[in-house]
Amino acid sequence: MKLREILLLVLGLGLLLLLGLSLRPIAPQTAATPALVGFINLRDGRVFSSGIEKYFRQLADANPQLQVEYFNGQDSAEVQCREIHALVEREAKAIIVMATNPVELIPGIQEANDAAIPVITLNNRVFGGTSIYVGSLEYDAGWLQGVYMRLHLPQNARIFYLKGDEGRDNTQQRLRGFADACLMERSDVRVIRCASAKFSREKAQRLVSAWLQTEPQVDGIVAANDEMAEGALEALTAAGRQQNVLVSGIDARESTRQLIREGKLAQSVRQDARGQAQGAYDTLLELLAGREARDVLLPFQSVTQENVDD
Repeated sequence: MKLREILLLVLGLGLLLLLGLSLRPIAPQTAATPALVGFINLRDGRVFSSGIEKYFRQLADANPQLQVEYFNGQDSAEVQCREIHALVEREAKAIIVMATNPVELIPGIQEANDAAIPVITLNNRVFGGTSIYVGSLEYDAGWLQGVYMRLHLPQNARIFYLKGDEGRDNTQQRLRGFADACLMERSDVRVIRCASAKFSREKAQRLVSAWLQTEPQVDGIVAANDEMAEGALEALTAAGRQQNVLVSGIDARESTRQLIREGKLAQSVRQDARGQAQGAYDTLLELLAGREARDVLLPFQSVTQENVDD
């Protein structure tokens, strides 16, 4: 075979090879694996925290890049730390937790920190480890209650105060804010009964019912959330003593706003469940993208008959 024919043959084989490669089907690209995210709530059934989780689910469910798993915190720092540990073991990309206790949850936060897993503390702060906080300044809620009561209670008023869970930061901060805004400014106002109803409507109703049996005068009831405020109102109504008693709560949920419209509750302080869910979601996306994120603080707002429909 002549050299010219050999060269033509080699050239033809090369063209056939290139043509075959160009016709080979391209393998489809596989979608990126969704990022595993853990969402640990306070406890299933808690009204306000369940609202935050509901709004967050609506946002997360629409994002195919997220695989969010939800856990019942059971109002236990031990349970929440255990869930954090399990998520660390599974190499989660981020953890969102509504802290039950600001101190007892520190070991869980630190374990996630050691594994380089970003943590968002939602609605409640943790006083240790590194996390991004999304929520409000709890002191401000109590302060707004205190301002209202300071301006509207009669002279020499006697009041009940219903605390939330003992040991929770929001319980202590709300009480301190109320005391600074009202009790420090009006020495004539006396808190004659103060106890924890653990943010529970039923416990608040039982406590106030018992107090009313031994206290002939009560001019106001300040509750650290709406559940307890509504429980207190039930007790007052059952005893026929709801007239001229100012009742204040925190959260400004729909049932409470309706009671304010009807003049049965004096005040609530709005805490933005939807805003907290959006803040947690936006912060999560920033962290997953490797960008720096900062605390997201949402203001409280006093709600009375004057602005309840705004």
